[in-house]
Amino acid sequence: MNAAMTAFEPSKTAFEKWALNDVGTSLYIMAQAYGAMEADMEAADALELLTNDYSYAQCWDPKGWFWGPADNAAAMAKEFRRRAR
Repeated sequence: MNAAMTAFEPSKTAFEKWALNDVGTSLYIMAQAYGAMEADMEAADALELLTNDYSYAQCWDPKGWFWGPADNAAAMAKEFRRRAR
């Protein structure tokens, strides 16, 4: 699904990409959980997968908008890898 896209799905139809959005959101949450457990390499791996394969995933904020979990994922992955050294 992500590979066929060239931009984020517009807000009014973004829910139609539920599978992509759910996986992207799950990878973001997984990375945060690994980070909290100080499993930095695993956190970086999850974030890199998010960046490389699910870059157009969107998370719904209950306040009324979508945001892209991959937006800062590459930088976060780099930081986790630095911490793991």
